[in-house]
Amino acid sequence: MSGLARLLTALSLMLLLAACGGGDPDVPWDTSTTDTADGDTIDDAGTGGADIFIGSGSGTDFSAGTLDIAVTSLAAGGQTTVSATLADSAGNLYQEAASVSFNTDCFSTGLATIDTPVAANGGVVTATYVAQGCSGADIIRATVTVNGDTTTATGTINVQPAEIGSLEFVSAEPSLIGLRGVGLTEVSRVSFRVLDQNGNPVPQQTVNFSLSTDVGGANIPAGAETAVSDSNGLVGTDVKSGTIPTAVRVTAALATNPLIASQSDGLIISTGVSDQNSISLSTELFNPEAWNFDGEEVELTVHAADHFNNPVPDGASVYFTTEGGQIQSQCQITDGNCSVTWTSSNPRPAEDFVPGGMAGRITILSSMLGEESFIDANGNGVLDSGDTAFANIPEAFRDDNEDSVKHPTHEEFVDFNTNGIYDGANSDPDYNGALCCDTGAVTAADAAVAAGEDPGICFGVTPITSPVCSSEKNINVRDDIVMIMSESFAEITLISGTVGAGDSATFEIVGAQTGQIMPAETRITVDLEDGTVDDSYTVPNSNFNARLGDQLGIDIFTFNIPSDGVGPFTLLVTTPKGNVTRLDVSF
Repeated sequence: MSGLARLLTALSLMLLLAACGGGDPDVPWDTSTTDTADGDTIDDAGTGGADIFIGSGSGTDFSAGTLDIAVTSLAAGGQTTVSATLADSAGNLYQEAASVSFNTDCFSTGLATIDTPVAANGGVVTATYVAQGCSGADIIRATVTVNGDTTTATGTINVQPAEIGSLEFVSAEPSLIGLRGVGLTEVSRVSFRVLDQNGNPVPQQTVNFSLSTDVGGANIPAGAETAVSDSNGLVGTDVKSGTIPTAVRVTAALATNPLIASQSDGLIISTGVSDQNSISLSTELFNPEAWNFDGEEVELTVHAADHFNNPVPDGASVYFTTEGGQIQSQCQITDGNCSVTWTSSNPRPAEDFVPGGMAGRITILSSMLGEESFIDANGNGVLDSGDTAFANIPEAFRDDNEDSVKHPTHEEFVDFNTNGIYDGANSDPDYNGALCCDTGAVTAADAAVAAGEDPGICFGVTPITSPVCSSEKNINVRDDIVMIMSESFAEITLISGTVGAGDSATFEIVGAQTGQIMPAETRITVDLEDGTVDDSYTVPNSNFNARLGDQLGIDIFTFNIPSDGVGPFTLLVTTPKGNVTRLDVSF
């Protein structure tokens, strides 16, 4: 073939190939995509150029954009599986790693759960959906991102509404509110939860509220007698206090079925402060081994209640002071009590550190804001003409020498009115407290009624004329306790009898420096060379003052020696820390 013929043949072949497109004429040159929507493709040029879809099924049954939901009509509280597949346009499953996220409206509000995210396994993912209070149509969205592009498939579950199972009481905050007009919080928020038969919260349920008593004007405010549960099933109302102390309860009932009901815990309406005869200080140990050792710890607890002996509100502060060792400065009341720790250290009170004070004995004073006590003879909850007995108290002081009288220079006091001097009971002969109705208070209550205002606690009572109500409604209420910083080594004194075979001997055993009783749990025993003394003692937990008298088993101990006993006689005093004092008597 000539050169010209060969050239013409080559040109013909090139034109034929160009006309055929060199391959599939239906595939464009640029196959990439960036736009995504439900069922849209994922750019996957790195997997051979095939577009990837999220949907359900595979092969010829693959449906892009649609999830496979095993049970589409679900009972309340029920569960079902939700499946999705990743595939190309031919239904071939995507084999590379991918993570699919699931979400629903009910899942977002806590009324359903669904597994998320879920790793694809051979192009297939399965999540479990559980209805937990959701009802109605819940749209499920499955989303996957590959190579920076995202696509979504959806499906819908219809959850049947649940039968209401119960109403449960949740809380009353605060659980104690003040009598109207005494200056404390007068409104409590009382909450309940609506639950279905599976124990899940139910929203959008109407609940009616009522009060167990309206004594003294306690009430549920107008408009708050009915409320609708929120997305967590919570529903609540307010309770306002009245003028008479009492305990009230709120009843909640489902509007569509009043037989489904519940009652709150008791809500206390009271003064909210401790009165003098309702504060009490106690200690777990009166006589620790603390005279010779630092760091011995003892817990003390104060209990406080109001005039009606209801616990004072949480958060009320109690303050502490002592002349010996260390004491935490304060604690806050919880459930009517709180505790502090006393720790042994200097100072250790010496003899006559306060005139009349005794070495080793310490006083711990607790005090808090409160009011004086009175006897409510006519039972109307206030101090009025029917009541004349009340306990007028001075400013609180720490009675370091235990004589019940404030020493003018050596005993510290709590200066409540900050005037720099100690004020005795006679400095304010009037009643310090909120529950008081004298002529001025009753007149003010009558005027309030006439003006259409809240009269407070003194309306309709006959005023007290003597004493009258003090302008200072509070005072420091207090209680104290005496502890002993007991010694580790004893002084042993034979005070009666003799030591010999068949004899009875009585000993006084006290601290060698202070003359106070030994630490609690100190063991007092006797050994004989031959024979047994059955008597033995353990010093009790006590603050008994051995300087003012004797008591068997506390500071006085008697031992009966058998007639066939053979000395020497050895008396052993062993403290909890193992310190031993011994007395040897030969016979």
